[in-house]
Amino acid sequence: MEVDGEVFLDGDCYIGFYDVSPSKINFDEAGRNISELYVDGSGESKWNGGLGFKLSKSLGVLRQDGDKCWRSNRARVCIQSYADKFESIAHSNSESQKIDKDSEEWQKYQESLRAAQLEREQRAAEEEERRQQRLAAEETERKRLAEEDAKRQARAVQQRREVEKQQLADAEAKRQRLADYAVVLDADTDLYLYSALQLKDLASKRGQTIFIEEVYVFFVQDESWINGGNLTIVNDDSLGSVGRVTCVLSPEDGDNFMEKPHKGIYSISGVLDQFSRRSGIKIFPCKAELRAG
Repeated sequence: MEVDGEVFLDGDCYIGFYDVSPSKINFDEAGRNISELYVDGSGESKWNGGLGFKLSKSLGVLRQDGDKCWRSNRARVCIQSYADKFESIAHSNSESQKIDKDSEEWQKYQESLRAAQLEREQRAAEEEERRQQRLAAEETERKRLAEEDAKRQARAVQQRREVEKQQLADAEAKRQRLADYAVVLDADTDLYLYSALQLKDLASKRGQTIFIEEVYVFFVQDESWINGGNLTIVNDDSLGSVGRVTCVLSPEDGDNFMEKPHKGIYSISGVLDQFSRRSGIKIFPCKAELRAG
């Protein structure tokens, strides 16, 4: 260590680096703390003068000067480890530089190599342990996700089975419910697709029971109902009279119907009273059940 042209230290010493801010470096020679140097993040340095005084001497900004030195306008600090020193000698072709393997420096160098090897082995073991822990955690997480996925799939299969079971039950209940009807139509619009023979067969079912799954009720004829008679509801027959469905409700059923929206989709059931191309289907007596608004 050189300050203002004067060398304060040139030889073996122990250097301690302290992880504080600003960075503190202690130079220790034979157990005697001979110098303390502070360097902040910008390189600005202070020094205790090598005599244990307070850190009042500014050495300016220390900047890199070669591989192992730092220099300011007042000072120059160089640090070389035993490893650096002996490796430099080992790679030198100069006959004047020989390694004295009996020297204290060489023994310290060997000790430092063994310590470094032990540290590398310890770090490798710790890294391997962390890797194994990470792999174990990943495997645990993989199993957990696989179990959750299996449970989701099992629930989905169970839900599909329950839905299919319910659909079959609903279909069977509907089949049994409609089994007693002589005529079953999905919707009044199906009549537009009927052939002449199908219309003839429908006309032959007069006086028998009929069920229409969906009928859109468009308007009511309430003159008779207002005077205590039946209430007549009619679907939208704008596409032609053959698709007209006229449902005649009893006075009591008419009262119940008028409490609900007049327009909407209804299920119609009753007795096929009349059928013709001119007037369509007339059901009397008739029941109407609201399906959707």
